Amino acid sequence: LSPVCLGSLRRAASINAEYMGNLLWSKRCGKGTKKKRRFRFQTSKSAILQKVIEFMIYHQGNPPKEIEKPLKSQNMRDVCSEWDANFIEVDQETLFELILAANYMDVKALLDLTCAKVASMIKGKTPEEIRTKFNIQNDFTPEEEEAVRAENKWAEEA
Repeated sequence: LSPVCLGSLRRAASINAEYMGNLLWSKRCGKGTKKKRRFRFQTSKSAILQKVIEFMIYHQGNPPKEIEKPLKSQNMRDVCSEWDANFIEVDQETLFELILAANYMDVKALLDLTCAKVASMIKGKTPEEIRTKFNIQNDFTPEEEEAVRAENKWAEEA
């Protein structure tokens, strides 16, 4: 990571110890002993880490409103704040890397936001449209697909 990114990480860690503390500092184990725990971020993209830090810094002292489930709209501006809606306007690769990073770093508000974005992309779509949107190969035979549709007919009616 660049010195700028490390500086931002240190700043975010000091500002938002709730999220970062468990990743950067010692961890108590057993009978009061401390073992050092290394910070190992699973992505090589510092841009993702910078996005996570940007989110945490913005929401320090300004917690995001809870996202209603199920989503009331496909439009993220109806679901969350304007800032969050703009923040999450990213390409699919970045969105899924943010989900992984938020999950790994235990940033629940960001994980909720990114998952809501994916849900908004799926809401109201047919299985075929979802497969196309996310480049998912259909590995069901026609018979298997029909059986799944029959078992879950209630979901299509809702």
